[in-house]
Amino acid sequence: MVKFTSTLGLLAAAFTAANAATPHQDSDINTFNPVLKNASGFKVYQTPITVNVDSSSKPAAFTAPSKNDAAITSKAGIATAFLAKTYNIPANTVKVTDAYTDARSGITHVHVRQMVNGIDVINGLANVNIDSEGRVISSSNSFAPADAVSKVKRANGSLVARAADDATLKSSFKSLTDYVKTSLSDADLNKVTVSASSSFAGDSQYEINNIPNKAAVDGKSTATKAYIQTAEGKLVPVWHIVLKQENSWWSAHVGQESNKVEAINDWVSHAESYNVYP
Repeated sequence: MVKFTSTLGLLAAAFTAANAATPHQDSDINTFNPVLKNASGFKVYQTPITVNVDSSSKPAAFTAPSKNDAAITSKAGIATAFLAKTYNIPANTVKVTDAYTDARSGITHVHVRQMVNGIDVINGLANVNIDSEGRVISSSNSFAPADAVSKVKRANGSLVARAADDATLKSSFKSLTDYVKTSLSDADLNKVTVSASSSFAGDSQYEINNIPNKAAVDGKSTATKAYIQTAEGKLVPVWHIVLKQENSWWSAHVGQESNKVEAINDWVSHAESYNVYP
């Protein structure tokens, strides 16, 4: 059974979770993601695991379309309780991004994203699969390790808060346009404006406007704050910038302080090569 979802957020998560660098079609621009050493492989439990669920199992957020389905939210609680018990990831530091039950197998698939200081860890993902009796039968995760999370929480001041400055976002945006070979001049950059807004899901985001058409076909872009895990196991605060160009639709993660492109994917080229078989 193939489950389709229409939200760009889930599409972005799927592409960001990929761990191989691939050349961008028809150009020399590489799309890539950090290769995580701490990611656990997909595990199937020969003996299904029963998990006790209590009030501490409630996730920080439930953004899946099935959030009003009591049966599915109950299974999601099992998933977050399992992650807390098995990987010491408190339920209040994760959000459920998708959860659904396969009608044929009765298995509920729960997808979770890690959060730090209320901010998404873009490649901190987990999948927990639960049978019809409420037992965990398989799982996988790429959560940031506890020591990386604690270093972020101990930091003097919030890097994410400091990076909210418009000038910092504009600098990161310029780095992205440099990377995809549609560089902005200083004069162009000075005309670019940044304003706070919210996404269709109600999440905080920033709108970038007055962008020259060579860099953005509709003259605008959006950005949100996030963390990303590097290959070295560090958590880096980034801007997740979505930029639509004539032949590409970039989803990029650019360091808020370094302006380094930490990960980038092209939704257009991925869609062209993404085959779904019934």
